[in-house]
Amino acid sequence: MFALALLLAALPPLEVFFANPQHASPELSPDGQSIAWLAASDQGVRNVWVRVLPAGPPRMVTKDAQRGIINYFWHPSGKSI
Repeated sequence: MFALALLLAALPPLEVFFANPQHASPELSPDGQSIAWLAASDQGVRNVWVRVLPAGPPRMVTKDAQRGIINYFWHPSGKSI
Protein backbone atom coordinates (compact mmCIF):
# COMPACT_ATOMS: atom_id res chain seq x y z
CA MET A 1 0.00 0.00 0.00
CA PHE A 2 2.83 2.38 0.90
CA ALA A 3 4.63 1.60 -2.40
CA LEU A 4 1.46 2.39 -4.37
CA ALA A 5 1.11 5.73 -2.57
CA LEU A 6 4.72 6.60 -3.43
CA LEU A 7 4.18 5.63 -7.06
CA LEU A 8 1.02 7.73 -7.35
CA ALA A 9 2.73 10.70 -5.68
CA ALA A 10 5.52 10.57 -8.28
CA LEU A 11 3.17 10.62 -11.29
CA PRO A 12 2.52 13.92 -13.07
CA PRO A 13 -0.99 15.35 -12.80
CA LEU A 14 -3.56 14.15 -15.34
CA GLU A 15 -3.77 17.67 -16.79
CA VAL A 16 -0.27 17.17 -18.20
CA PHE A 17 -1.48 14.21 -20.27
CA PHE A 18 -4.78 15.67 -21.43
CA ALA A 19 -4.00 19.38 -21.87
CA ASN A 20 -3.71 20.83 -25.36
CA PRO A 21 -0.11 20.98 -26.56
CA GLN A 22 1.27 24.40 -27.37
CA HIS A 23 1.87 23.32 -31.00
CA ALA A 24 0.65 20.15 -32.70
CA SER A 25 0.43 18.39 -36.08
CA PRO A 26 3.03 20.31 -38.08
CA GLU A 27 2.76 19.80 -41.86
CA LEU A 28 5.02 21.13 -44.58
CA SER A 29 3.11 22.33 -47.65
CA PRO A 30 3.45 20.14 -50.77
CA ASP A 31 5.38 22.92 -52.53
CA GLY A 32 7.73 23.31 -49.54
CA GLN A 33 7.02 27.03 -49.22
CA SER A 34 5.05 27.02 -45.93
CA ILE A 35 4.54 25.13 -42.71
CA ALA A 36 1.21 24.77 -40.89
CA TRP A 37 0.41 23.60 -37.37
CA LEU A 38 -2.34 23.56 -34.78
CA ALA A 39 -2.11 26.03 -31.90
CA ALA A 40 -4.46 27.93 -29.63
CA SER A 41 -5.92 31.29 -30.61
CA ASP A 42 -5.96 34.20 -28.17
CA GLN A 43 -9.23 32.71 -26.84
CA GLY A 44 -7.55 29.35 -26.19
CA VAL A 45 -9.29 27.48 -29.04
CA ARG A 46 -7.14 25.30 -31.31
CA ASN A 47 -6.86 26.69 -34.86
CA VAL A 48 -4.61 26.25 -37.90
CA TRP A 49 -1.61 28.56 -38.17
CA VAL A 50 0.67 29.00 -41.21
CA ARG A 51 4.12 30.49 -41.65
CA VAL A 52 5.72 31.15 -45.03
CA LEU A 53 9.26 29.80 -44.97
CA PRO A 54 11.94 30.62 -44.12
CA ALA A 55 10.87 33.28 -41.62
CA GLY A 56 7.46 34.78 -42.34
CA PRO A 57 5.22 35.83 -39.46
CA PRO A 58 2.84 33.15 -38.16
CA ARG A 59 -0.79 33.82 -39.01
CA MET A 60 -3.96 32.07 -37.93
CA VAL A 61 -5.83 30.92 -41.07
CA THR A 62 -8.95 29.50 -39.37
CA LYS A 63 -11.24 31.26 -36.95
CA ASP A 64 -12.90 28.52 -34.91
CA ALA A 65 -14.11 30.05 -31.66
CA GLN A 66 -15.83 27.07 -30.03
CA ARG A 67 -14.73 23.48 -30.57
CA GLY A 68 -11.23 23.75 -32.03
CA ILE A 69 -9.71 22.21 -35.14
CA ILE A 70 -8.45 18.65 -34.75
CA ASN A 71 -7.00 18.01 -38.22
CA TYR A 72 -6.39 19.72 -41.56
CA PHE A 73 -5.01 18.96 -45.02
CA TRP A 74 -2.99 20.93 -47.54
CA HIS A 75 -4.32 21.31 -51.08
CA PRO A 76 -1.91 19.51 -53.45
CA SER A 77 -0.82 22.89 -54.87
CA GLY A 78 0.34 24.01 -51.42
CA LYS A 79 -1.59 27.27 -51.80
CA SER A 80 -4.48 26.50 -49.42
CA ILE A 81 -5.55 24.31 -46.52
